Amino acid sequence: MNRSLRALVAGCVAMVIVGATLAVADPVLPNSAVSGNADSSFALRYAEATLKLAKMDLQKALDVNKLVPNTFSPAAVEPLQQAVDVAQQRYEQVKNATGDPLYELYVRSEEGSLRCAQADYNKALAANQRFKGSVMNDELERLRLTVEVARLRYDKARDSSHEAEVSSLQWQVEQLREEVQHLRARVEQLRKIN
Repeated sequence: MNRSLRALVAGCVAMVIVGATLAVADPVLPNSAVSGNADSSFALRYAEATLKLAKMDLQKALDVNKLVPNTFSPAAVEPLQQAVDVAQQRYEQVKNATGDPLYELYVRSEEGSLRCAQADYNKALAANQRFKGSVMNDELERLRLTVEVARLRYDKARDSSHEAEVSSLQWQVEQLREEVQHLRARVEQLRKIN
């Protein structure tokens, strides 16, 4: 397997891990399912478990790199580090939360996705400034659109506090369906490359 294909595969694996971590860290339960301190206790335990999982995923990649250098490129490790940072922020926010901790987790998850998408886009722009044409125009457009979608999802999350819970859940389920379809398409692209 040539070096660029290995880097692409490692990057996609990292994206799937980060995506799974962020998707799992997006719990939204109806308020009637839990209440009061049980709600806060659940959210705190969940945030702590998500943080541990993100740290474990990062450590796994770092350990593999110690055994076989550059199995995961710095570009593939960075999203794992970002997932740890986002999970740490969520944990701290839930620990110190004054509002609905589950809603806060949802909003922070979408905020983290937006930050990751923006960072990927900025890196691609910077790479093109250093070496013109290093990132293809269609890839730049895909990254720009990813930022736009992440921004819309974040805006929707912030504005959904007044929506009915069922409507909010339907929106989130539809977003997850779209993300699964997107990941399937990316995996298929990788298969064709191989």
